[in-house]
Amino acid sequence: MPTREDTGQVVPANGHTFAVHDIDYIWQAAHGQTALVQFGNTRPEPDSAFPFQLLHENLPPDEPDGDDVTYEVTFGQGADVRRFRLRHLLNASAMSLGGINDKLVEAVAQGQRGLGLVNTGEGGPGIHLGTGADLVLQIGTAKFGLGVPAPAHGRMFARLDLDRLAELVRTHEHVRLVELKLSQGAKPGVVSLPGSRVSPLVAKARGVLAGVEAVSPPQHYELLGRTREEKYDKLCAWIHDVRVATGLPVGIKLCVGRPQEVVALVERFRRTGCPPDFMTIDSAYGGTSSAHACTANYVGYGDVYESIGLVDDALRATGLRERVVLCASGALHTPAYAVAAFAHGADAVFVARGFLYAAAAANGVAVRQGVSPYSLTDQARETAEAIDVARTAQGLRSYSVQYDQDVRLLTWLLGHRSPRDLDRSCLRRRHDRAVERVA
Repeated sequence: MPTREDTGQVVPANGHTFAVHDIDYIWQAAHGQTALVQFGNTRPEPDSAFPFQLLHENLPPDEPDGDDVTYEVTFGQGADVRRFRLRHLLNASAMSLGGINDKLVEAVAQGQRGLGLVNTGEGGPGIHLGTGADLVLQIGTAKFGLGVPAPAHGRMFARLDLDRLAELVRTHEHVRLVELKLSQGAKPGVVSLPGSRVSPLVAKARGVLAGVEAVSPPQHYELLGRTREEKYDKLCAWIHDVRVATGLPVGIKLCVGRPQEVVALVERFRRTGCPPDFMTIDSAYGGTSSAHACTANYVGYGDVYESIGLVDDALRATGLRERVVLCASGALHTPAYAVAAFAHGADAVFVARGFLYAAAAANGVAVRQGVSPYSLTDQARETAEAIDVARTAQGLRSYSVQYDQDVRLLTWLLGHRSPRDLDRSCLRRRHDRAVERVA
């Protein structure tokens, strides 16, 4: 008799698990331990997740005494805004309320408070605002919690309410940056949060009905246009309007698709004189809590290193590199990944799933034995109530602090005083026999 599956409820597949040695690093860091190995390295050969070797110096700079390896990046250079200075090397990428539950939102924010940034995700600011963490307020196409209905092209879009946004920023000083999300690892498209994840708390934050699918339109209403050039001009104007309304640095998030589109967009930033203050670049393999399999699995330019390198080159070619902060996002969950991103041009690093693994480790989930950490994100109250927020926050903080320390250590071993000084000569792709600059 063939084995049959129950098709009454189709459960989306989870993304692939991290490599065992990466999970082990996160587990040890979350428990406040320096991650150690013995009797040789633990990486697989070949290592498909991380194709680089980091090229150290045998006579590096004098032994670091805590401040010798420095890190600082300022958002809002060249614009009349309230600038934000970042000094921590690990930031929490977008994790919306709905994508994860309220207890995890609180734990991530508490763990990062006083360290790095926390991105709210596109699900509305909600409970992030009361956590005291420094926030990146992300605005997606649905404008959850900040939009008004706007019909166009025979369907319903959402228009950003600039007055409501300005008031939110005015009354919440910990909102440091505003990020306009164009796409991510899930790519542009009709993306929805399943009704099973739309709890009453999520519904309140998003301004939707509980238990009903929360749909994000395929594009921003503000960017609808007949031609690419019109869309580019509208994006530049929208960045300006949001910057004026909030007085904050304003950036965009995107997953690189066609290289020529990136080049054309950056050139339009130059011509209009209105570039974003920062760009968050996601890889084709970035994660999300809800995405169409055909787009998430097959669409996009490549990994985060190729993508960051391409955008870095385009910004340099137009003279905008010093104005725009480049943020890398997409499977950068251990320090070596961050170092490779910095070497390709990143100024800051954002991580989501690494924090989820650290949260699972802090809650006793057997992630080192292959148990998925994603069950902790469930909206069921019994799942959320089982999460010890204080203990989880401490585990996440330990992971974040250890990550920061180890990026600094690797930077020193590679012969530099700041991760932002790293370049592609610090790396070798593992399939290359010659030691040469990564193309």
